Amino acid sequence: MVDVVVDGQSEVDRLLNRIAALEERNRMLTSENKDLRRRLGKRDEMVRQVAAVVQTEQPPKLMYRREPRKHRPRVHPVFLLGDWHIGEKAERDATGGFGEYNWGVTQKSHGVILNSFLKWVYNYRSIYLIEDCTVMCLGDWISGDIHDELRVTNEFPVPVQIAHAGQLLGQTIRTLSSEFKKVKVVEVGGGNHDRVTRRPQHKQRCTNSYSYLVYAIANEMNQGNSRVEIDYSDDPKRIVKVGNTRFLVEHGDAVRAWGAYPAYGWERMLGREALRRMDESAQRFDYWVIGHWHTPTFYMDMIIINGALTPTTEYIHLKGRRTRPAQTAFLVSEKHGPFDFTFFRV
Repeated sequence: MVDVVVDGQSEVDRLLNRIAALEERNRMLTSENKDLRRRLGKRDEMVRQVAAVVQTEQPPKLMYRREPRKHRPRVHPVFLLGDWHIGEKAERDATGGFGEYNWGVTQKSHGVILNSFLKWVYNYRSIYLIEDCTVMCLGDWISGDIHDELRVTNEFPVPVQIAHAGQLLGQTIRTLSSEFKKVKVVEVGGGNHDRVTRRPQHKQRCTNSYSYLVYAIANEMNQGNSRVEIDYSDDPKRIVKVGNTRFLVEHGDAVRAWGAYPAYGWERMLGREALRRMDESAQRFDYWVIGHWHTPTFYMDMIIINGALTPTTEYIHLKGRRTRPAQTAFLVSEKHGPFDFTFFRV
């Protein structure tokens, strides 16, 4: 074999250099693979430990009984839950008397809203056949540590926030399962306050999030409940079909805003989503459901925005605005689509 010399390097030298580069590349990929496996293993071990200490509760006795009337049209209630911000503490003296928030207020406000929703459903059962319920979970269950002021002023640390949020969500699902033959729970991850990192992330947005643990606790509490259907996905933007209506469901913080309520931002995002999904029949939607903005709104006849359990906080007070604890619900007719958008306020 003749060793040809080009640019001062022989063929053998070039082959050796290439082998060295490939070996270095192989070492880097091996290291990245080990790091990924360690992170996945750490996440799975955390979920396993959470599941080990959470007690699975027996399904409650079904209280709902179908009435014999047959002429009632079937409708499907949808209950939006999210932006609980458990762990945040707002002082009444610091908000001009407009708002106070802590764990006790959270439980009280949520209890009032849940009871109001069940009474609302009960009243409609006199004219409609209602046997199932879809719960859309929109994230931001905890206050988190994404800002320095939250880290200092939160009522309790993140692990306690996660435990309280998961248990409250699990109890809510369990209560609803006593009133409906089927409760479908759509779990949307990737809320901004639920995130683990300081800055918003895009890769592994739903799994590298405290909402993942909140859902793990709630799901474990209802594991043996055959009337509960859990619909979880790593996709932060979900297409959910209720009756014959399709909803695009997400947390909503991807909308850019410079202040207050970004009406133009909502419209731009709605337009982009509609445009890119036009050619994919499985991705088309009729309504867009989001949370994040803390004020329940039905905008442009297509955008459904949930409220929050937090009242006027110090931040909102300084902006000259006011919010009341609220969550949203509506009914979906198989023939006419959504109607009676109701904001349950405290």
